[in-house]
Amino acid sequence: LKAAWQSVSKHIPLAKMMFKGSLPMTVILAMYQSTSVAHRYTTVGYIISIIAFFSMAMLPRAKYFENLVFNIISTCLAASVSLLTIYCGIQARKHTTPPHSTTSYNSSQSAVCAMLFLANMWAAGTIRARIPLLQNTVYLYSVLSMIAMTYAPRFQTMDEGISLVVELLEVFFIAFAIATGVSLFIFPMTSRTVLFKKQTAYIGALRGFLKKQTAYIRAMEASELDSAQECTDATQGIDGETRPTTGVDKRTYLPAGEALMGDLDSLFSLHTQIYDDTIYAEREFAWGKLNSDDLRQLFKAFRRILTPIAGIKTIIEVFDGIPDSANETRFSQKQREVKKEKRAIRHLWTRVMLVMHGPILELAEVVDQGFEHAGIVLELLPQADSLTTDDVEARDAAIKPGDPTFSEYMDQKIQTFRGQQGNFLGAWYEELNIFHETRASAQSSKHEDQQNVYIILHLVHLVLSVAAAVLELVQFADLKHRDGTMMRNRLVFPSFRSFLGETFFAQPESTGAYLDERERGIGSRSDVRSKAKDPQHLPPRNAWERYSNHLRAIPKLLKSEESVFGMRIALATFSVGILAFLETTAQFYFDQKLTWTMIVIIVGMNLSSGESTFRLAARAFGSVTAMVISYIAWYIVDGKPAGVLVMTWLAFLILSYGFIKHPKYFVVWICVLVTIIAIIGSALQSKKLGHDAAIASGQVDYPIYLNAPYRLATVLGGCVVAYFWTLFPYPITDRRLLGRKLGNLLFLLAKFHDCGHARVSLRMRDKEGDMALKTSPGRMLQKVQHQLFHEIMTLLPELRMHALFQKYEFPIGGKFPIKRYNTVMKEVTHAINLLTHSTHSWPTAILSSTNPKQVPDTALLFDSLTTNIHHITSTLSLFSTSVKYGISLPPYFQPPHPVDFSALWEQLGPDIATAHDSERKMEIERQYSAWAILQIVQELVRLSVGRILIQVKELVGEIDFEINI
Repeated sequence: LKAAWQSVSKHIPLAKMMFKGSLPMTVILAMYQSTSVAHRYTTVGYIISIIAFFSMAMLPRAKYFENLVFNIISTCLAASVSLLTIYCGIQARKHTTPPHSTTSYNSSQSAVCAMLFLANMWAAGTIRARIPLLQNTVYLYSVLSMIAMTYAPRFQTMDEGISLVVELLEVFFIAFAIATGVSLFIFPMTSRTVLFKKQTAYIGALRGFLKKQTAYIRAMEASELDSAQECTDATQGIDGETRPTTGVDKRTYLPAGEALMGDLDSLFSLHTQIYDDTIYAEREFAWGKLNSDDLRQLFKAFRRILTPIAGIKTIIEVFDGIPDSANETRFSQKQREVKKEKRAIRHLWTRVMLVMHGPILELAEVVDQGFEHAGIVLELLPQADSLTTDDVEARDAAIKPGDPTFSEYMDQKIQTFRGQQGNFLGAWYEELNIFHETRASAQSSKHEDQQNVYIILHLVHLVLSVAAAVLELVQFADLKHRDGTMMRNRLVFPSFRSFLGETFFAQPESTGAYLDERERGIGSRSDVRSKAKDPQHLPPRNAWERYSNHLRAIPKLLKSEESVFGMRIALATFSVGILAFLETTAQFYFDQKLTWTMIVIIVGMNLSSGESTFRLAARAFGSVTAMVISYIAWYIVDGKPAGVLVMTWLAFLILSYGFIKHPKYFVVWICVLVTIIAIIGSALQSKKLGHDAAIASGQVDYPIYLNAPYRLATVLGGCVVAYFWTLFPYPITDRRLLGRKLGNLLFLLAKFHDCGHARVSLRMRDKEGDMALKTSPGRMLQKVQHQLFHEIMTLLPELRMHALFQKYEFPIGGKFPIKRYNTVMKEVTHAINLLTHSTHSWPTAILSSTNPKQVPDTALLFDSLTTNIHHITSTLSLFSTSVKYGISLPPYFQPPHPVDFSALWEQLGPDIATAHDSERKMEIERQYSAWAILQIVQELVRLSVGRILIQVKELVGEIDFEINI
């Protein structure tokens, strides 16, 4: 029984949200059964249900109230624009109507209203494309202005127009009021609640990742030849001859490594969600314990943990990724020699891992307990009744997660492991010397084997970095417990910066969904180092030039893709709305309630053709299903209003599941919702008002068995019109958007890579400044890098979406090379994972002129490395332009060459084994580890750039200057 209850209890939060989402529309349909309400709002009353849904009562409180503010502003703005349109139309009627004329239709009035309607829809569509965050707000603005403007040609006095606009305002604000009541009083949910649930899941995901990381270390111990054999078989035939490489990514991973790769992507996705939820949680008033600053510090603590965890990607790439790309020349040897070489190297690694196995697993156990301790103290995890007692706990049973002295205990374990680090390195170097003494080719291969030293150092450094970051989280949790923060609840106020700065001045996520890199801010938002120049204009030097420079924004807006998308929406809605402005078709427009068609057009317009093709089929199927549901909801209870309301609520309840669990199909669920409300709402309206009252407003009253197919036809007609204007006059394909956004992604990677190197350079020279000051160079670069990381994590889902929807486009011409695009995206993700960790892992003052223990000639090596890094950055920028605009690469283009670290390893290697002074030994290990991490990351990034080059060449080609003679 307990197990059954636990299984059911997991779905209770989802059931609550489904009930909450279905309630506003049902309440409004039920409210319309009141005689006073029905006679007050007559034929526009059931539109309240649609408005209530667009208010999104299911959202957490901070998000809901932010939307509510924007919705109120947009509604008032729409009312003002509608009154202006009505006024202009009436003035046109007055100036063109002969005296004593009794004609109700005036062509001048209709023409003026039609032009303003077209301009209004264009402006709304442009804003929707420019700021997707305001999508629902634009929907509400469009619905109110659309209804008022299509009725405008009928008005002969302003009193009639004002009466309609006031009635629409009442309808909208009633919907807002009901949605607000549901949001606040029916299973209220704050942004903090959502954030804390995701933080709990995040801690669980981190603990699970570390356990899989331990499993991967064990798998590396057990595997000696598998990956080498796979790489050999991939490039050689049975007869031992070399097969030509094709440039396709054939890297194979251990099963444990594959699991880590998948979990790492999930961690990054969850981390991005926590970032967004933290911003909203900082903005709201709440009754709780942690204030806005605490939430921000907690997120930074999570980010410090994720940074070194991302570095495990380096280890996976070293053992599973490099052999296919970096050692292609070795595959030209005989198969037997390759197998022997690989077995020896893997065996050497296995012997060293046996030495490190125990301490690493012991520290991993303590880190896992650290996560549990922080979760318990911060009340994210429940206090465990009993804890497993293996390894560490068996020896220190008195110390367990949740104890006040746990942070001191964890710090002691970390220091113990840090003290053993030198023994690991010494054991490795002794094994390396013995290994070379037993090999005939020791002299020729010593350099290759010596490079594996930094793999050990990097792994140890990763473990220590994760442990140190978790210790900071533990100390933060203990601090909140000691200062009384976690002792009682209090009224928590939003921070002024978050409430005003983030709400009104910060760019929303995915702002650049439809934009060029310069328009969406890729070239300026996160750039503190340089700004792009205009090749057609010098910088303004006087007042007129500065003023007129702003006028250039007008043609730039008109030719932008947002403006084009806005015009598509305007033409699509106008192709139906024009019926309301023509004398012979106006009555047909109102009889058939074609307002619903325009609502579907506004909601259903998409930028890309592939997504539109998929959604057209989905919306058509959903609308037909909605008609069937409406028939069932009406006839199963014989049209009794009480029974119809219950059945309709059940349909809304099921529909809410789709909105919650599958939000990417939002437009599909909207079409289903609109169809149900149009059919059931009009049927209930007719039943309540009676036939005579229903047709008094000029609309035709059909019985439900006829009304349902007609409403289905209006919805499907809107879907078809929206689809037509998505393709006409030319389609914007998902394939085109995929290439452009992939170019943006490569550009962001180039900036991220360059910014990371700038931070490393400042840190090595001890010129970061005080990181507590926002104006210090290190702090500014850190902020830029975090912004770039978030932009990249936001752009990746969009790329995956386009890669998914491109297969629904019409197959014209050759096949689309989707595999090559996916390979480039995969390589970019790999590089981001590597660079995220390496930037934070460098110690300070390695190259400082005041450092007396600096290794000679390292400054020259770093200068050479800097040149190589700049080459990589330039290469990525070139790839970005080539992929985005389809420009061929320059002739004879070569990827960056590796940097030779052999002199450094020959100088540092013997010093490690001969150093007896503990301070000197720690200094050498610190420098060795720093240079090792830099070499690993840059070599792996260089190899990724090489693989990207192969794919880009296949995509855009290479300029050929050769002359055939």
